[in-house]
Amino acid sequence: MAKILLVDDDKEIANIVSSMLSKLDKHILDVAYDGQQASFLLKLNQYDLVILDWTLPESPQGDELLTDYRKNGGKAPVLMLTGKLDVASKISCFDAGVDDYVTKPFNAQELVARIRALLRRSVNPSTEILQTSDIELDLRTMEVRKKGQKVELFQREFALLEFLFKHKGRYFKSQELLNRVWSCESEASPDAVRQCISRLRAKLDNSGEPSIIQTVQGLGYRVRDI
Repeated sequence: MAKILLVDDDKEIANIVSSMLSKLDKHILDVAYDGQQASFLLKLNQYDLVILDWTLPESPQGDELLTDYRKNGGKAPVLMLTGKLDVASKISCFDAGVDDYVTKPFNAQELVARIRALLRRSVNPSTEILQTSDIELDLRTMEVRKKGQKVELFQREFALLEFLFKHKGRYFKSQELLNRVWSCESEASPDAVRQCISRLRAKLDNSGEPSIIQTVQGLGYRVRDI
């Protein structure tokens, strides 16, 4: 499960792609329809993948966004989604730091396959199964097991647990978790984080033992590094 920024001024295409990625692979999508909004979101959040349209109604354009993103240390894979078919445009994009290039009109299944491939490249195969104490997260099947038994989690619960597991031992405040696990369009508040943490504890903690998710006032939440 990844947090993805989709930048495209064609709202119909943006809705189709975001809906497809949310339903098929349960990804968290932020959508920007112009360069200014995209630039703001790229500075505000950390993404696992960025999908960029080349031509946007307001500057910066897709290639400019990409160049600026890389110059500022952005490391997430970037897929350029555009109607430009000429070789010179493709070369320009790859020189700027794009990881893949899909032209419009596109086949939806091919686009999903390319996105999955980019996300796999950025993940170490040894981290496809995350574990601490008696809890195991399988990122391939999106399953959680406690002492070998499957635990049913809601999509948001899994996303939050996955993020904390990937940053085991590090504290995150509620707002940081909202920025990384919830979409920017969500109206969720820090209380939504607390409620999600509470549900995870109810499902995963062992009676009479410290919670798998620690809370320290002023620091935030973390998964215990056991």
